[in-house]
This record gives sequence, C-alpha cells and structure tokens, in this order.
Amino acid sequence: MTATMQRPAKLKVRRPDIDLSATPKYWVLDDPQATHALNILNFGIPAGERFFVDSVRLAMPYIRDKALTADARAFIGQETVHARYHEKAAEHLGLFDLPGIQARIDRADRTREALYKRVNALPEPLRRRATIAWLSSTLLGEHFTALFADIALNPRKIDRSALDPAMETLLGWHASEEMEHRTLPFDIYTHIGGDYVTRVVPLAATMGLLPLALIGVTELMMRLDPDIDGGFSLRDHVRAVRAKRLPSLLDVVAKLPMYFRPGFHPSHLGDDFRAREFLGGGWTCAPPGSCSSPAPGAASAGPSPSSSPGRPPPWS
Repeated sequence: MTATMQRPAKLKVRRPDIDLSATPKYWVLDDPQATHALNILNFGIPAGERFFVDSVRLAMPYIRDKALTADARAFIGQETVHARYHEKAAEHLGLFDLPGIQARIDRADRTREALYKRVNALPEPLRRRATIAWLSSTLLGEHFTALFADIALNPRKIDRSALDPAMETLLGWHASEEMEHRTLPFDIYTHIGGDYVTRVVPLAATMGLLPLALIGVTELMMRLDPDIDGGFSLRDHVRAVRAKRLPSLLDVVAKLPMYFRPGFHPSHLGDDFRAREFLGGGWTCAPPGSCSSPAPGAASAGPSPSSSPGRPPPWS
C-alpha cells in the first residue's frame, strides 16, 4: 500500500527560480546519449503539454463540480508553466537550432490548433464525444508521464548526482507536479461521461510503439548533433540505465498493463511521498536511497527520519 494524494487536493501553480546559464550541453554526467534521450522533455514535451491543456479546456463547459473546475484551471496553469520552462531549457541547449526540430514542433502545434478549432465548432453531442476522445489521449499521456515521474523521484532508480543541478531541480519540480496532478484528467474524464473502451483504445493502439519511439528520438537527436559521431547504442543505453542515469524502459513497460484494468485509477500508480517532500522543501533525502514512504497510516507531511534538512523550495 502506498501513500497517495486523492483529489480534491487543491493544485497549485508554481514558478520556480531555476538558473540554467551554467548548464552544460551534455547535462547527464557528460553522457551525450543519455542527455539526448532525456532532451525530449525539453524540446518535445511542451507540445504535448499544450495538447493536454487543450483537451481540458474543451472539457471545461461540461464540469459541474466547483473543486474539479478549480483544479482543472490549476492543471492548465501547471502544464503551461512546464512547457515554458522546458522550452527555455531547449533554447539554452540549442535544441531548436538543430535541423528540422523547430519545424516539427511548429507543425505539431498547427495540427493541434486546427483540431481544437474543429472540435470546438462541432454541434452537440458530437462536441462532447470528440472532447472525451481527445481527453482519452491525455489520460494515456499523463499515465506515461506519471510512470516516468515516479521513477525519476526514486533515488533507487535515478542517481540525482548524475544530473546538472539546475536540470535536476527542473526535472524534480516537473516530476513532482506530474505526480500531484496525475488523477485530474482521469477525474474529469469520468465526470463528463468517459467510458472504459474509449479510455483504453489509445494504449491498445500504441503500447508496442513507446520503446521504439523513444529510441527513434534519441537516434534522431544524436545524428543531428554536430559534436558527436554515430547514433543510438543499445550497449550505452544499458550502461546508463545500470548507472541510474536513465529510467529503465522495462520498468515503464511493465506497468502499462495496469491501465487496462476496468477499476484502474491513477492514484493506484506510484508513491506521492517524495513528490510532497520536493514540493514542500526541495530534496530532503541523503544519502541517495534513504528516502522511503511512511508506513501505512503514518504521517507523511515531513521528511523521513533518515533524511537530512532539504534546501528551500526553488519557488520560495
């Protein structure tokens, strides 16, 4: 059993103070492949965040719960800020200067904007059904991000000392807020009439493509990088995972089937204890591996007994 934050815990929009000016190009222990594998967070995820935001905006007219409406607005704020900060990181790292990257992002944004206008202009009940279908893709996207976030916040899975400190803060904040709001799109979906079949269709159609897509993006970024030769190496990937510089794709894939359970809810995924610790006061667990969940029923608002005092949160 894990400690979980159940809605309607009010979401909060935070704007951390993160200085990336000293962040090096290869910000994962001078590991180009691991860096490029994670750089999709900086150049690609912002377009995905805007996709999620639009689905929730389309759903807003159907929400009849004040707490859910308030959290939906905060979710939009959180995702918008995530996109902005990761785009700043991408600009600093020169990712948008690589051939074709900016064009791909612009094309994705144009497609999303055109789709939003078409769905928003549909008559009822088609608009509602189209919104539910779009929101089902957001549920899947949030399931993926929550899976990665849960791994990123686990010192047994990721060695935070392998990351540039500014990027560590950026990723820790983003991962923590992903865990904080991971139930929100699902709760909206069920609230406005989403059904089981519509929910699971996106995963059924794409489940086997996830590892290939991540490998393909890493290969693309490495081929476009003028400072390195060669592309994706399976051996280097395995070494990075074993060194805890990258999340294991096997860990992610192993948890995808839970999404097919009829009684699935995102609160079943992951442990919020580390996310609450980060959002409350920065990382508090030292040495790595000392941070663990409290026993069921125990208080979990503060650091674990083995934790050292954490640094102030970057938004204070």
